[in-house]
Amino acid sequence: MRARAGMFLLGTALAAPAFVGASPSEPSPYREPSPYRYVAVIGGACERLVLAGRDETAGCRHELVNVDFGNGRVAFAFTSPSDRGSVVTTFVGHASAQPDLRTYRLEVDEIATVTRDANGTPINVAEPVSGHCAMKGDPTRESARFECTARREGGQTIATFVSAGAPTVYAGARAGGAVASVE
Repeated sequence: MRARAGMFLLGTALAAPAFVGASPSEPSPYREPSPYRYVAVIGGACERLVLAGRDETAGCRHELVNVDFGNGRVAFAFTSPSDRGSVVTTFVGHASAQPDLRTYRLEVDEIATVTRDANGTPINVAEPVSGHCAMKGDPTRESARFECTARREGGQTIATFVSAGAPTVYAGARAGGAVASVE
């Protein structure tokens, strides 16, 4: 397990949003190239959230963030409240399979938990895990089910989320190479 003060796992990915309307081959004069292939904020219903064996379902927020960093790393982030603000629990992996747009599986090798310490300083604790995330349905066009599970030192971490349809934010390129938009 490694703690990194002041770093947010998704902060890097979200720090430079895509300039919608710019051609992928034309650099935007407004930003550096995006550090991700795509980022999606997906609304829906968080059905289950168990963090290191503790049931946190009642506080699980009804948004899922999915990031493909473009280097083979993919992340699914779930949020819940704590006495110090939000907790972001991110399942991260690199080995994935997507036989079609409606079926996806990611082998998870790390869970990153972002919270704040007693002084209010952001803390990102990343730990190696063994697990997976699976998706059924095309979340860009229809309701899709996401299920993530991982074994970690403190107990099992599980998240289940059902999307409401198209993402509320979708920026970057889809597998077919088309530029996506922010809605």
